[in-house]
Amino acid sequence: MMYPRLALLKQFLTEDGAIFICLDDNEIGPLRLLMDEIFGASNFVATVLWQKVYSPKNSAK
Repeated sequence: MMYPRLALLKQFLTEDGAIFICLDDNEIGPLRLLMDEIFGASNFVATVLWQKVYSPKNSAK
């Protein structure tokens, strides 16, 4: 389901363009393999981790 969409997206992406994808830990492996196949493993830059804080911080004003 994602392969045709990503392949089409590659056609519209400029030479210095970037793609940001938000997903959970269960989906990262298969998507990484798919992205490496379409865009090439050498085009991968980084994985950014973010954990939501559900309670207010002690430093909140």
